[in-house]
Amino acid sequence: MTRRRITRLLGFVGVALAASTGCWRKPTDEERIHRVIQDIVAGAVDGDVGDVMAHVSKKYQADSVDYPALHGLLVEAFLRRGPILVVPGPIAVKVVGDTAHASFDAAIAEGSGRWTDILPVNADGWHLEVDLAREDTDEWRVTSHVRTSWTKRGPGG
Repeated sequence: MTRRRITRLLGFVGVALAASTGCWRKPTDEERIHRVIQDIVAGAVDGDVGDVMAHVSKKYQADSVDYPALHGLLVEAFLRRGPILVVPGPIAVKVVGDTAHASFDAAIAEGSGRWTDILPVNADGWHLEVDLAREDTDEWRVTSHVRTSWTKRGPGG
């Protein structure tokens, strides 16, 4: 069972316990967007293109990359490299109607994807700016993103 599936199972158990005790509330849009980003990170760590693309809008467009091109880039990247470790920092979310913007830093390294890697390969940090839209299904999906390497801008700057 992958880490993502275990995390989801624990989340469902938590929701079931909260609902059974009468303290369940509908998550806010900000909480739902945090979950989308966490799911994308988990999919990237697992190397699962489907888990990542499930949260990407068919209308995705960033520079000259659209939805099919992004899918192809992810397939190529996940096949070419081994497991990765992704450690996202705090995620700032701003929701305006049916659109949202999320901003966060993440440390990314190739390796076994475990903290036991002493010297990961190709480690870098990225600042990510992610635009999302609420689609017909009331699901938040990524419509575009921009990433900037820390080596070009410095962490947190």
